[in-house]
Amino acid sequence: TVGAFERLFYAQRDVSNFASISITTAGEILFYLEENGQNHSVLSTSVLNPLEWAHIAVTWNSGSLESRIFINGSEVQYAGGLNVSSTGTDSKMAIGSKTDGSQSFTGEIDELAIWSIAKSECEVSFEMNDKKEGTEANLVAYFNFDYGIADGSNPGVDDLQDESLNGNDGTLFNFALSGSTSNWTGSVFDINRWWGEVSTVFIGQLGLVSTINADQFQWIYCDDLTPVSGAIGVTFDPPTQDPNFTGVGDF
Repeated sequence: TVGAFERLFYAQRDVSNFASISITTAGEILFYLEENGQNHSVLSTSVLNPLEWAHIAVTWNSGSLESRIFINGSEVQYAGGLNVSSTGTDSKMAIGSKTDGSQSFTGEIDELAIWSIAKSECEVSFEMNDKKEGTEANLVAYFNFDYGIADGSNPGVDDLQDESLNGNDGTLFNFALSGSTSNWTGSVFDINRWWGEVSTVFIGQLGLVSTINADQFQWIYCDDLTPVSGAIGVTFDPPTQDPNFTGVGDF
């Protein structure tokens, strides 16, 4: 819901180094990133639609000192001015509130992935509906929230497991663990593993973009957005159809 300042994500090493993804009272996304006391925050001009699922991604490039926000796979326009943020508790990460438990999020969250690299817009778009295996390169933490009985009785199911290889498990706080408002609940949004499935837009790690005609396609490389030579069909198998395939990288 929209109407209060809420935290979707908050991680704080100390008061000079922390990151936060928030929803403002108007529904904008605020990505606040502070590194060594320097503010690198950005605020979206676009707003979220209440009671609708949205995919939100933020990236931080420490080399270029660039912060970016993506909503539903596309980078947003940014508002001017200086953004500020309060701080929380050191050496903690929180999903759905600050690390001190304040400014909690009123809504539902399904799937959270944290990476050690800054994904491109192309990669963000392709991976938006892609369920992770947990073994992907550069994946620091991955939470799919697939636990408990949806809207049922879940006493004791208060651990959120990290499905990556890094074991960054979390503990639920202030959840009733019963009913539909403070509990493990069901998602109406499909997040699946994709490979070779027919799509006019995206196929997981593989990029498929439509041309002027809806029945013509061109596969592209995510790293530089260049086309894959000859890959113009609805389906594409890199190992057999891409002469440059090495078994690594994203399409």
